[in-house]
Amino acid sequence: RRRGLPKAVASSSLRAWVDLKLESIGLQDAFDVVLGGDDVTLGKPEPDIYLLAAERLGIPPQECIAIEDSPVGIAAAVSAGNHTIAVRTESTKGLDISRAHSVLDSLIDFDLSLLAEHP
Repeated sequence: RRRGLPKAVASSSLRAWVDLKLESIGLQDAFDVVLGGDDVTLGKPEPDIYLLAAERLGIPPQECIAIEDSPVGIAAAVSAGNHTIAVRTESTKGLDISRAHSVLDSLIDFDLSLLAEHP
């Protein structure tokens, strides 16, 4: 937020659950847009939730960066035209995340310089 970058959450989980989780970790005000799977008709792997997030942020989808941790989410973000960064997790080890534009072993590895690499 300090850098003025608009941020959204685009989760497959129900919006109420997402809101509750964000509040429980003190991040309820960290995002400009929060969407849950019940905010769209077609869930991931369809791109609808990412397209809606971009629309609500007022940014073309091609200028958005999605950080994803599942093949289904990666497919949705790539289909929406987002630059997609995959983060490996225990539950996704061994799954195909090759459609992502970049892959991180952990969110700790995320660096804002990755944003500069976004075309």
